[in-house]
Amino acid sequence: MNHYEAEAVTRTKDRYALEAIQRLDAEALADAVVSRHITMCGFVPVYVFLKMCPQLKITRAELIDYRTSGEVSGDYDRVVSYAGFIFS
Repeated sequence: MNHYEAEAVTRTKDRYALEAIQRLDAEALADAVVSRHITMCGFVPVYVFLKMCPQLKITRAELIDYRTSGEVSGDYDRVVSYAGFIFS
């Protein structure tokens, strides 16, 4: 997810990307990443996967965990965030 911004900024930006992924909406994810300047590594593979979900008969995305590096390092000024989903 987002990289090297403050915890609060990262969580705010990521919320838009996470919501798009939960809706399985590739275009909304692309819009969020571009318009909100989210520095999400793995954006292209996630985008392609979301586009493939109808063919794969995937209809649900469940966010199982979301954390930032600040929770481990204690540095909340420059965090990297991580999200885990189950798709079914």
